[in-house]
Amino acid sequence: MKGEKGNLLSSKTISQADDAKYLGLFLDRRLTWKKHIATKRKQLGIKFAKLYWLIGKRYPLSYVTNDMIHNDLHMNTVKSEIPKFSDRYQNRLENHPNSLALSLLDNKDHEGSELTLMYEYAKRHNITINFKEKSPWGKMFANFTGIGLMGALAADEADIVFNFFTHRYGGFNGSDLMHLDSWSSLSGRFEHNLDLFPNKVEDQNGRILRAAAFTYIPYSNLDNGLGSEMQLAKEYARRHNNNLIISRDYPWGEVYGNRTGTGILGTVVRDETDFAFTGVFSWFRNHHYLDYSHDFMVSKVTCITPSPSYIGKIDTPKQLAESNLTWVGTQISSWTDNIIYDEQEEYKVLVKNAEELKANRLNDKTVAYAIEKLQTNYYAFDELITEKVIKSYRAMEEYMYFTHCIFAFRKNSVLLPGFNKLLLRAQASGLGLKWETDAIIQSSLRKQYAMDYENFKVRGNIRLNFPRFEGVLILWSCGLSIAIFCFLGELII
Repeated sequence: MKGEKGNLLSSKTISQADDAKYLGLFLDRRLTWKKHIATKRKQLGIKFAKLYWLIGKRYPLSYVTNDMIHNDLHMNTVKSEIPKFSDRYQNRLENHPNSLALSLLDNKDHEGSELTLMYEYAKRHNITINFKEKSPWGKMFANFTGIGLMGALAADEADIVFNFFTHRYGGFNGSDLMHLDSWSSLSGRFEHNLDLFPNKVEDQNGRILRAAAFTYIPYSNLDNGLGSEMQLAKEYARRHNNNLIISRDYPWGEVYGNRTGTGILGTVVRDETDFAFTGVFSWFRNHHYLDYSHDFMVSKVTCITPSPSYIGKIDTPKQLAESNLTWVGTQISSWTDNIIYDEQEEYKVLVKNAEELKANRLNDKTVAYAIEKLQTNYYAFDELITEKVIKSYRAMEEYMYFTHCIFAFRKNSVLLPGFNKLLLRAQASGLGLKWETDAIIQSSLRKQYAMDYENFKVRGNIRLNFPRFEGVLILWSCGLSIAIFCFLGELII
């Protein structure tokens, strides 16, 4: 119920106030702020009275500054802190990983933050910016015309030139950038209309082609440059205008899960060479880290065993396993990799009996030596196996397994498609067999003669007995009988 001087609430009169405090402000009826100003002056007076001993007339110093107060309280002033923070953030900016932040420090040629950003964007995207002076900002009209900066945009007078670059790849500095063409946003066309996707692999203009290999006849001979795989590498370098440099490493090596390795395969994984060759088998354990070419030649892995007069006749992998004879080879893991997962019992025994070839095991009548039988029916021997060793051994009639010889390239190598094309052409034309034969004749012919001599001596020098010539004797007897009957028949008639 409304009273004369206020409102009634529960039979009590609530009087009307002249002002009220709301959010720290004193509001009166007419918003004159008199109450608020008076209250704040009173509060400031109380604060001033509390500080009068410090800034009043009784203070011993006649003039007090902000610096004096900071010195008395041992506090740093804003003026002294600014240089420290400035040096700190400048050092942080100079070592900033973002090139845009670095460009902000050195913008003498393009003063102004917007110009600096524009030039940094152009630099990153290979763009050429041509500036035209226009009157300030201006305006754009509904008919897509305008004046000033806006008018230049509406009329497409702002010309941005896009420059297209690529890596040179060929030549001696293959990582240098090469300018291809420029495109203008004003004209809407390229300056030279050149091919933006040139075939840089076909002609590499003297680019250095790095390969890793070692001497292993007939695949490669680094001393005279012969060998089936060596000739193919040289032919690829000749056709694609490369300078072939072959680094000597020995032997095949191992590849590890952290993309490092040893031997010739390790140089490819570490990106030290473009590819590796020399009797590289298509090993399963390495294909995760390397790219394999098409197979070039086929190799049959077998062994030469001691003469039968020592340990008996061994012609099959089963007989070799049953004899429990140790067989050795250079980097023996490369020889056993193709049979290590075989479930046949004899191959499990062969893997167990395999050992590394060492010089002190040469001419040891208790071991067999791993060799390769080639497509030309010649043999590939390790350099440690001499003619003297070969003459006292004989080759098994059956081979343990056969595999394909390939070239190992970097993963996703751009050279591999062109190399595979040349490899298939050389294979189809029979050049691989010719190069293999040439390498054997020039470098390993005496070992091949020793191999044939021992096989002839063991298999050809056999005791002559009746079963070995009874067939000839029967034919001779039949012919002689027929001749006698014919002769007698003529006499009677």
